[in-house]
Amino acid sequence: MNKYDVAIAGAGVAGCHAARNLARMGRSVVLIDRRETSGLGHDWWDNVNMGIYDEVGLPAPEPPELLQGNINFKVFPPGQKTFSFVADTAGKMNVDRKMLAARQLRYAVEAGVRFMEKTAALAPVVENDRVVGMLARAADGSKIDIRASITIDATGISGALRQHSSAKYGFSKYISRSEMFVTHREIHKDDARERESRVVFGINNGVQWIHREQPGMADFFAGFINFPGRPRPRDIVAGLLAATPDVKPNLLRGGYGAPIPVRRGFDSFVADGFVLCGDSACQCNPIDGSGVGSSLRAATIAARVIHSALENGRTDVEALWPYNAEYKRLQDASFAQLHALQMFLVSQPKKLLDILLGRGIIKPRDFWGTGKAKQESALGRIIKMMKMIDNPSFIFKLVDGMSTAKKANELYMQFPEKHDPAEFEKWRRGVNQLFATIPPALDAPAEMK
Repeated sequence: MNKYDVAIAGAGVAGCHAARNLARMGRSVVLIDRRETSGLGHDWWDNVNMGIYDEVGLPAPEPPELLQGNINFKVFPPGQKTFSFVADTAGKMNVDRKMLAARQLRYAVEAGVRFMEKTAALAPVVENDRVVGMLARAADGSKIDIRASITIDATGISGALRQHSSAKYGFSKYISRSEMFVTHREIHKDDARERESRVVFGINNGVQWIHREQPGMADFFAGFINFPGRPRPRDIVAGLLAATPDVKPNLLRGGYGAPIPVRRGFDSFVADGFVLCGDSACQCNPIDGSGVGSSLRAATIAARVIHSALENGRTDVEALWPYNAEYKRLQDASFAQLHALQMFLVSQPKKLLDILLGRGIIKPRDFWGTGKAKQESALGRIIKMMKMIDNPSFIFKLVDGMSTAKKANELYMQFPEKHDPAEFEKWRRGVNQLFATIPPALDAPAEMK
């Protein structure tokens, strides 16, 4: 039986960064992942706000990890052939996810982290209602008992350890299908000279795109909220490719999809001896599913709080609570606002989304990939409302939806600073009551409403 200060399941963005930071603080850390080293990281690129690297103390990427080409695409409302605007992507660059994963793992190992590839987390080890490690399965099928003062689940949306936990801590075992995106992505060879990138936002309660800013490559993507009856993302991508005659099928990268949580973070990320981080904690943007920046931010906070708790010889919820409190205010307040906005949009007739996007009342550039919900002045909101003067019924709906989203932000900013079970339950009731006021998704089948 091995014993460490911290055991981490999942060598993704959050897991690797938390491991590196804790090891640099002098902690003994083991990091496991069910994949082999070469399989880490998605086989595509994502746009990342470059300011996050400085914020979390991670060296900024350089070519070839930092890809060439500008992020420049036109955004179309669903069902319209005229784009509403060119997306503003200032400060963001495309980053190769496989190269980022390799670099993060290298940093972690160089800091002293023990990495175990092809080792799958099975379940937490619990003693006296406290997590004291995890059971894992090695590549040869043997079981490994890993003991640690604190265990981190950074295994992604599946929550390999989280799914064996108790709901009393403030997080769910599973993520409901209405709170996840199902996706498919293919990158094909593209030799065309005339190249235009375009995004259709809001279609089928999701998004689809053709990005052609990378030289020699065309990036096809489709992702939708996982309501029953939704189209298969793979089929939509095949249709996009067929409708782009100047791109001949020649798969270079991707060719698969990944589920993404698109909800606000769980009410709490900690239990006695146990911490959630990254997608396992639902720390993704609920509108676009982006999570590199927010995962790095969460891992930075978590590592600092864990180190401080261990310095004081503690692993209890109260000692780990500052991770909750800081992340809720720094990031999750915006995600809660965006989640409320997302729920409002899918609860309304699609005509409303056409109007909101087509007339520039709501623009994806206000929140695309930033993780920050835009706060507007009263005058700004009035000017936007005037653009809907010919649709008065929609004005009242929009006012109500935006008001709920703003209240969600305010409520998360009031998250309990210290661990007080009574105050926490009071806060949770307030959150649940607020989100219960949002109508159910319009396209969801009866059994989901």
